[in-house]
Amino acid sequence: TIDSIKTLAPLMYASQQRLVTADDYRTQILNKFASTVKDVNAYGGEDSNPPEFGKVLVSLNFFDNISEESKTTIKDQIIADLSNNLSIMSISTRFVDPTNVFLELTTTYNLNPNLTNKTSSSIELDINNQITTFFNNNLKTFNKTFRRSNLLTDIDDLDEAILNSRMDVKVQMR
Repeated sequence: TIDSIKTLAPLMYASQQRLVTADDYRTQILNKFASTVKDVNAYGGEDSNPPEFGKVLVSLNFFDNISEESKTTIKDQIIADLSNNLSIMSISTRFVDPTNVFLELTTTYNLNPNLTNKTSSSIELDINNQITTFFNNNLKTFNKTFRRSNLLTDIDDLDEAILNSRMDVKVQMR
C-alpha cells in the first residue's frame, strides 16, 4: 500500500547516508551527536510561517550540561559534516531555537488521613515528586503531548488515602 511505502522511505534514505527528508535530518543528527543532543525536531521550510522554500529548519534539544560555546560548535559540525556532505544540493539547513512551553499546575486532592500512616505534608511531597517524575519521563523531548488525566491517575495511585485529585493547568509561552 502507499502507507507502507511512505513508512519505509525515511529509513531507506537514512540507511544510505542521504539527507532527503526532515526525518533523515533528525535520524542522522541523533546518530552522530547522541552524546550531546537529546532530541531533534526538523521540518521542511515549506511548513514554516512564512514559508522558507529550499530549507530544512532544525531545532536541537541539548543535554543540560552542554555549554553555549559547545552548542555553537555542534551546529557548525552538523552543517559541515552532514548538511554540506549528505543533503541534496538545493536544500540548506537553518537552526531555529525551540519555543518553550511552560505549564503552571495547581493540584488539589482529597485525603482521608485514616487510610494512611503518612502525614499530609509527606503526601504533598509525594505528589510533587510524582509530578516531577512524570514531566521528566514524558515531556522532556519534542512533540510530546501533556495528558493531565494520565498524571492525575498517577497521583491517585500514589496512596489509597488520596481519594481523588484535580488539576488546573495554565500554559505560558516564553
